[in-house]
Amino acid sequence: MEKLKIGDKVYIAESLKWSKRVNYVLDEVIRLTKTQAILSKGRKIINEPTRDWCKKDCFAEYGERYNKWYLQTNEILVTVKAEIERQTIEQWFCTKKFTDEEKRIIYLQLKKQE
Repeated sequence: MEKLKIGDKVYIAESLKWSKRVNYVLDEVIRLTKTQAILSKGRKIINEPTRDWCKKDCFAEYGERYNKWYLQTNEILVTVKAEIERQTIEQWFCTKKFTDEEKRIIYLQLKKQE
């Protein structure tokens, strides 16, 4: 694996320990130093490719070596889009207060799909 170059797009998947929610941070390399790549949001990555625990190529974050950054692919962009949609749906259901009639309609629709 090669070192990062200016314009490379990277991502990190951050999640809480007891939650199924995954937050993806997408970023781009805007500047390089001798040993680091600086991202557009200010985070710094050690510009030396390594491998994570599942043998995927990655880059460690400066100061937080357990945070692993990966190069973006089309597959991860599809995954990010699906996760954002899932979180939007979850948020909508959390804030929506259903009436008894709406609950009945939802129940009948789900029952029909079985």
